Order: sequence, then C-alpha cells, then structure tokens
Amino acid sequence: MLKKLHYQFGVAQEFPKRYLKILLNVDAHSNDEHTPNGKAYFIKPIACKSRNANIFLQRVDKEIEKAERDNGKTSNQCQHLIPDKPATSICNQVPRGLPIDLNNPSRFNSRTDGQKTLTANSFNVAFLPDASESLR
Repeated sequence: MLKKLHYQFGVAQEFPKRYLKILLNVDAHSNDEHTPNGKAYFIKPIACKSRNANIFLQRVDKEIEKAERDNGKTSNQCQHLIPDKPATSICNQVPRGLPIDLNNPSRFNSRTDGQKTLTANSFNVAFLPDASESLR
C-alpha cells in the first residue's frame, strides 16, 4: 500500500522518471516496519541502500504529509517513528536494475562483479549529491 501511495504521489507531482522507477519498485523503498502494536511504523535504514536513498525516501514521506496538510486532509498513513536506538531493517532484498547510487557503496563494492552487474545499472544515477535537496 505504501508503494502505491508513493508512486501515485510521484506521478501527481510529476516527479522525474528516475524517481518514479525507484518508487515503483517496493524493494527499493520499503524502509519502514510495523511496531509491535501495529499502529505505527519504525523507520529503519536498509543496509543495502545508500544514505542518500534513505534520505530521499524520507523526503517523499514528508512531502506527502505536507501535501495532505495543505489540502486540509488528515494523513491516512500510519505514524512513522524513528527508533530511539537506531536499528537496521530486517529487509535486505536488493533491488535489481536500478541506478547505481541507490546502493550502499561499501556493500556494493564487496559484491562480486557478476552480482554488481545483476543488481545495479552502473550507467545511471538517480539522486542529487545531497538527496535532501531533491524534490525542491
């Protein structure tokens, strides 16, 4: 459901195709996990993703919340919480064929050449050098 919300928002806001491709692939952006009571999500960085990728996805969530507030709507999303003690996500599915800068550089460089070719499109990048400047 979160994937669909992210993607629909990106289309409505006319995000560049490189961002829509990432938002369409759930393995590329699922960075939240249900809390034990199921009423909120903990935002946890995914080890295989770059810091910039995690920052970009948090910006998308903030932009969705801002748009809903500006339109007088209450957010229909579960609350997203950042844990007091940072924890890495249990989700480690590596997205395939997406721009190389989505990958965590140290994890990417530790892979074999075959794995690198399979998991990343090394001819494309998606993010600005500072992803917090994306979507402005």
